[in-house]
Amino acid sequence: MAEFINRSQATKRRLPSIASPSLTPETKQLVASGIGYRTEIAYGEGYRSAKSIIEHENDELGNDTISTVAIHLGLPADAPRKEVFDIIDRKFGKNAKAIWLAPLKTVKEYYLGNHDDLSHIDVYTLPRRYSIIEDLGYDGALFIMSDDDFKRMQIHSYGEWKIHDAKIQPHFSIRSKKKMGYYIALNWMNTELAKKFHIKPGEIIVREDWWKDPEKRKRLQVHELVEINLRERDGLPYPEAHEIATKFEHKADPRIVGRK
Repeated sequence: MAEFINRSQATKRRLPSIASPSLTPETKQLVASGIGYRTEIAYGEGYRSAKSIIEHENDELGNDTISTVAIHLGLPADAPRKEVFDIIDRKFGKNAKAIWLAPLKTVKEYYLGNHDDLSHIDVYTLPRRYSIIEDLGYDGALFIMSDDDFKRMQIHSYGEWKIHDAKIQPHFSIRSKKKMGYYIALNWMNTELAKKFHIKPGEIIVREDWWKDPEKRKRLQVHELVEINLRERDGLPYPEAHEIATKFEHKADPRIVGRK
């Protein structure tokens, strides 16, 4: 449920202290939300076998992954590789799977370089049963699970997820241009304006002249739903959520340029 990418081109990185397997705040948030993000566009080498990923991290990238995984599995840091892999087989099966997942902010900033095209971001919903065997905080976490639990993970494109999987399914109300003034659309999450315009929870008010135009209506619907989901689900502040929503809005109707 989080996000991350495989790093065949990554350099050796500093690990959090392996003296304690307690989770970083970023990974705690991934666990709490049940959702994680990743993109294959940066370093995706396609590994999903847990043991293959661990070997890749340890042997090819030069990280202390065997020791880190051992500690997260309750073994001494110097446990031999065979013992670590035997524990994985017993706990998760011989076909155990693993996947790096990271916060949305990480995928956007670090792995995609804040690229405008967010269609390369995938959203993963975590299964009920899994363990975390490496935790790099901002950089992401390595989740391990059985093959069956891995198959239960749902994968969505970021755009679809933000539009269709809102915690609150909002509804649109039409207001006249006279009542809305220079505002095009407003939702209940701006408490000050919601109070001024009497907007109820779950309600989005839109200006009538824009709503009557099919192209602009589509643009409004995409923008508001994406923005609300970003703020509700991911806790993004308004400026960042608005900026991302605008990008999706323009993709919905590329003939329309400019901000809402």
